[in-house]
Amino acid sequence: MRDKSDSSTLRKALRIPLLASLLWSTHVAAGNTGAHETAYREALGRLQTAPALLAEEVDRLRSVEVLHFDYLKYAHIELLRDAKAVRYPPSSLESSQRESLTDLADEVLRVSAEMEFTLSDFLRGQAALNGALSSTVDIARSASLHADTETEARLVDLGRAATRFRNVQNEENRAALDQAFAALAERPLELQFRNELAAQLAVIDSNSDVAERAITRMNANGLERAIGQLLDVYERARH
Repeated sequence: MRDKSDSSTLRKALRIPLLASLLWSTHVAAGNTGAHETAYREALGRLQTAPALLAEEVDRLRSVEVLHFDYLKYAHIELLRDAKAVRYPPSSLESSQRESLTDLADEVLRVSAEMEFTLSDFLRGQAALNGALSSTVDIARSASLHADTETEARLVDLGRAATRFRNVQNEENRAALDQAFAALAERPLELQFRNELAAQLAVIDSNSDVAERAITRMNANGLERAIGQLLDVYERARH
């Protein structure tokens, strides 16, 4: 018959790994909570700078500093990723606080998603503008082969003005481009070339301020305000 002391020793031996397992689980849970909160704060930090970054990328696309749209698209993708991440506040906060933060994060995500319409309109307009400016250079070059000396000089000026405005899209270069187009108004030019240049000018007129319109819409979107409200509530919840 087994001795009572043996049973007691066995029970103690069984409790040791169980206690160790519980302690380890608690340690892991605490570590996960801390990692989650760190990731949450990092996402909030990136969200805080996101509106300025988007505006900066829009502005950079108006110059030869950036020749493709990938950076702007990536910045928006990162915005959406962080907006989704902050929908899950740290579990260390009270339930009511987490609920408030989730509601505010839903608003951040909503306006972040709506930003896609503004950015898509901008990218289409910018692509149309860049295409029209490049076409103006090509048309001016082709027309100069069939023009008299004075008209050829004006076409060369137009090509240079279109290139400058394509490289740096500011008011000064736009004014120079308008002047170059106007200088051709009274010059003899084949009808086909004149019509083609008129078509490009119409596209340029429709899209030359596409970046300003995009930035205005972005400012009115409410993203910066929504992010600010989320940050304020989180900071209050932490203290």
